[in-house]
Amino acid sequence: MAAPREEWLLFVCNNENQVKVLAPVARELALLGREVRFLSFDQFYNQGATAEIVAEGFSYLELPSRFCKGRYYSHPLDRSSFVIEAAAAIEQFFKQYRPVAVVLGHDIELLEQLLIRAAERNGVRTARIQDGIQAPVPHAAEEVSHRRLPFEGGCEMNLVWTTALAENLRERGIAGEIVVCGNPRIDRLAKIKRTRQTTAPYRVLLAAQCWARHLTMSFAQELALYERLIRKFLTRDDVEVILKLHPTQQYPEVYQTLPDAFGPRLTVVTEGDSLELMSEVDLVAAVTSTVTVEAALLNLPVMRLYYVLEHDGERFLEQDRLFDQALHSTHFPRQTNFGIGTKESFLDTFGSPLDGRCARRAAEAIDRLANRSQQLYHLEPRPKVSVLLLYREGDVVAAVRSVLRETDVTLEVVVVDTSQNGLVSRRLADAVSDRRVRVLPLPGATTAQAFNLGAGECRGEVIARLAENCIALPGWSAALYRQLTKNPVAEVALSWFRVRDKGGLTFQTHQIAPNQKPKALLEAENAVLALQAYAFRRKQIEQLPEHEANPDPLFLVRRIKNLDDGLRITIVPAPLFLSAFDSALYDALVQGQTPVVMSFSQPAQPQVKPTKRGGKPLLSVISLGLLESEVAAFRGALDQQTLSDSEWELAVVSGQRSDLGQVHAHDAIRVRRGIYIGHRYEQLCIGLREAIQQTTAPAVLVLGPGVLPTPGLFAAHVDAYIKSSGSTIMLGQVALGGAAEADTLTRAIWRAGFLSKASVDVTDTSLDWLHFSFNRTLAETDSSLFDRTFLTGWGLSRWVERRSKERAEIRRVSILARLMRPYTLASFFKDEVDKAKDLVRLINLEPALMRELLDMTAITCANLDDWQERVAADSADFQGALSEISRILGEAGSLQNGGLRALEETLGDALGSLADHLKRRELVRSYLKVADIGQATVGGQVV
Repeated sequence: MAAPREEWLLFVCNNENQVKVLAPVARELALLGREVRFLSFDQFYNQGATAEIVAEGFSYLELPSRFCKGRYYSHPLDRSSFVIEAAAAIEQFFKQYRPVAVVLGHDIELLEQLLIRAAERNGVRTARIQDGIQAPVPHAAEEVSHRRLPFEGGCEMNLVWTTALAENLRERGIAGEIVVCGNPRIDRLAKIKRTRQTTAPYRVLLAAQCWARHLTMSFAQELALYERLIRKFLTRDDVEVILKLHPTQQYPEVYQTLPDAFGPRLTVVTEGDSLELMSEVDLVAAVTSTVTVEAALLNLPVMRLYYVLEHDGERFLEQDRLFDQALHSTHFPRQTNFGIGTKESFLDTFGSPLDGRCARRAAEAIDRLANRSQQLYHLEPRPKVSVLLLYREGDVVAAVRSVLRETDVTLEVVVVDTSQNGLVSRRLADAVSDRRVRVLPLPGATTAQAFNLGAGECRGEVIARLAENCIALPGWSAALYRQLTKNPVAEVALSWFRVRDKGGLTFQTHQIAPNQKPKALLEAENAVLALQAYAFRRKQIEQLPEHEANPDPLFLVRRIKNLDDGLRITIVPAPLFLSAFDSALYDALVQGQTPVVMSFSQPAQPQVKPTKRGGKPLLSVISLGLLESEVAAFRGALDQQTLSDSEWELAVVSGQRSDLGQVHAHDAIRVRRGIYIGHRYEQLCIGLREAIQQTTAPAVLVLGPGVLPTPGLFAAHVDAYIKSSGSTIMLGQVALGGAAEADTLTRAIWRAGFLSKASVDVTDTSLDWLHFSFNRTLAETDSSLFDRTFLTGWGLSRWVERRSKERAEIRRVSILARLMRPYTLASFFKDEVDKAKDLVRLINLEPALMRELLDMTAITCANLDDWQERVAADSADFQGALSEISRILGEAGSLQNGGLRALEETLGDALGSLADHLKRRELVRSYLKVADIGQATVGGQVV
């Protein structure tokens, strides 16, 4: 059972500044009767949060000390284990502590995202408070790709300093309540009385930032930047400079030596608060810092020197000239304001009310949020929205929790549990005690059966469908309801989502983003249309036929009554992915404006050219994870290679938005579109299953690069469908296990007549020979197709040889490394040469890659002498690569004496164990037997 809820709030800080922003709010909450505890992420960020929490007089909690940033960035494998352990620790934290709400100073980094997701699962409210100066993002949501921006973390409440930023966040579609409270830190400014007279020598406060820590530049560049600025200010004989270092500066002792070079007119301050210096200076300068806003609020002259980060040389020189003019003006410093436009516009954008009540407003907003956690929601007899979830996989608790945060519309949540052991019922009973949630057990039901039961039990005016592996951001269900309410002729409201991937974690977060133009969204790379997140009116639904495999909005096209006038679809404006609606909807969206309400009917099916075999295709081709250009190239290559008296059909299973509407049918091709969201492995499996079910002939499956993490696991997913379809082979990755199945499938394809054109000097019916011969044929036909697709065996060798004439380095990179992503030699050459641990991992992986290459070469070369020559050449390449790495590392002193010898022994052991490796691979040994290659000697071992 979940831990009992406690009446206290958790403030999460990762640096000293966040503590200074949140501490005044905590004190105001204490006056409202709320206890506040702090959670420090100092062991990860190491930016002084813990010390500042203690200095402010608060207690603090921590996660286990092993979660340090150095470990996170050390290596991808360490990073993966770090994510798993951190997620487990945060989950354990919420089992031990149960605050009513969590308030964060940041929301988009790894630990913060893990914490927000865990809070959602445990029913804890979340808020994010602005912790520093933030310019309104000048880009629309679709232009920022996958780059995460502040306030996109999915918190229920976002507290900001200015109205301008609040409006910008709303335009970008930031979910959750947005509250303008002001900057709690500057309440102190109201108490500062400035008595200093502006007379020479003029004192300039230069606030330094830690650019090297944030990887904006190297420390040498950072030091040179501030030395240059100091030198410029001191060109005036009547100026003294106070250099205030950031509290998290890594090398303060280096800066403390600068007065030795510049003389007594430079003072370096390493401790204290910038606000304490405001009454003692005549001008404040910074590249970018909250201190410039605070100075402007105190009516101090400001120089914001953001131009020093300018990459364009001409713009930098022009701004630098203007800076010199302002510095040497006769009005300096009294009327100096550089880099901020007018002070009025600067404060309108970044400022905050200087009324001493910013912390109070923030505290009152957080108190309202905490009160929501203590409210008991009652199930209305007729809620406005019923959210339907069909459990198949994923964390259904997180999905349910995310929906229950909704407060703008009355709702219920209906979960259909199709698990055999009642897993969903037990998990929800432990995690959620909310009368709005109902769980309907239906063990072993199909998706259609579960959908019919759930939809029939929904009481809401509108039914909103949400996949169980998705997280609905605050306002999602209310926005869908509003769209259908204000568009009475619309039948369906579609939402949009973005895929978040941070530290190996993927979340599909549904987001409402207004004011987005459809054409721009179609060209965006950061967003897709949610096929499994849509809403429709309950009165319009009919029973879903049992043969329907995946209830998505398409079934409404077939099942809603009165379709003579077409279907009216409302697109909730936000990022877009076009799926099975085909090019008719694509064209309508490109030409339309938002919000979109459009008419559309089902597209006509492509015409199929009659054939001598009664129209049934001889070959079905399923492409999985290929880009549009690759699909088109592959289509052209297959069209050239297939029999003249046959036709073939193509099914596309892809996560690429541009695939839809671009693969057009012609007389000789039957196109079956099966476009599915491709960012999740499980969803690709679902798409492939349906594509195989739809095919009517032996199928060839072409895989894009990096689609499948585990071919064996993938084969298990589709095994039943492979058997039912008659035959399937895979190009690029072999995912079939067992010689008997391979031979059976190959003979089926042989009977279909496919081999008579594709094979080259092959008389046997081995799947392996068909596999590599087909690769060879395509490689000779159109090599551009395989720039992004892996070939194996003979096809890989021939392709690499031809491409190596254009790029000499591709042979080594492709053969030795490209099949073992992400461990490529190219990436390791770029790494720091003193990482001996990385070298160990490299040596452990590359022999396995070498064995794989030798396996494929042994199988696909008909001439044993040719095979031995290739082994020798590839071994030389491999030995040369290892020697080059050891030379680089040896020069850096990272390897002890005998290091090279150890590498050579590792290579020898790898080659010597090739026979054992082949024994473990029954499929490869069966290939050797079928191909009658006989015995060969590798590394002194007989295979």
